[in-house]
Amino acid sequence: MRFKHSWMSDVDFDFYVQELYNASIIDRDWMVPELTSFLEMKKHVLLSAQLGYGKSSTVSQILCAEVYSHWNHIRTMTVAYHMCRFNHKDSIQSSNFIRNLAGKIVNDVPELGNAILADVYALDYLGFKCEKDPFSCLEVVIIAPLKSIQTDSKYLVIIDALDECDTPMGNDLKINKVLYEFKILQNVIEIDLDSFTHKNYLDALRFIDTTSNLTVKDKDQLVNVSDGNLLLVYSYLDYCRGNVSCEFSKVPNTLEYIYHANLERIVGTNGTSFEEWTAIFEVLCAAVSPIKISELFEMTGLYDDKQKENFRCF
Repeated sequence: MRFKHSWMSDVDFDFYVQELYNASIIDRDWMVPELTSFLEMKKHVLLSAQLGYGKSSTVSQILCAEVYSHWNHIRTMTVAYHMCRFNHKDSIQSSNFIRNLAGKIVNDVPELGNAILADVYALDYLGFKCEKDPFSCLEVVIIAPLKSIQTDSKYLVIIDALDECDTPMGNDLKINKVLYEFKILQNVIEIDLDSFTHKNYLDALRFIDTTSNLTVKDKDQLVNVSDGNLLLVYSYLDYCRGNVSCEFSKVPNTLEYIYHANLERIVGTNGTSFEEWTAIFEVLCAAVSPIKISELFEMTGLYDDKQKENFRCF
């Protein structure tokens, strides 16, 4: 009971993980042998890619894998996970990160969790000291107890969107800095998803075949310009659904261009229309945590019912 009421983290990512998994149309199971072989060679693997190549989607497929899934072997190795969300303050604080990992381990893996619960120093740090000294907290709470366990089993901790934890939040130390401070965590092998060009192209083609009825020519043009980036493919198809016509010979080669085109489609190209939305954009960009739509309207002074309805459609 002490665990549940004293230092258990309030951060729960199950909803976000399930949401990502439900939205995942393409199962990138070709990555399973790649990840497995790298995990056998190294203790620490960094899965990197530009925005849109499916890193978070891959994490969700691992965490939600059923027994029959190709990902199940990696899922059974996973004892804890953390998601960094730049707009979720609790997720990017080092102390919450450490408590979340400890909580997952204690709840789900008794063999490891008992080592944490039996350590009075670990419990002391989790209760009071993590905010003040996250470096020592990570070492005392996670690293030291787990190193004391004699086992041949392999355990995996997954941290998604580590770059989003690079957001300054008061005096709190950045999670990636806390991790990189330890030499035992510095020997990392990197898997660059961008480099699997042929696999990315095939996945993009499968996605298009599943979600639309494009001609072979249009499919090839979209996949080639997108370079197999699934988010770019999805965004352009979504843009096309909102337009009467769509020229696949002029597909933008960056997400920024697509977002810009969508913005123009929704708010118009004349200055007056865009200015009506400026206050809303300013508040959204300044917010460091989710905001209720009613509060957003109040903060921006938006009282016109027609404008409110337009925003909800947006």
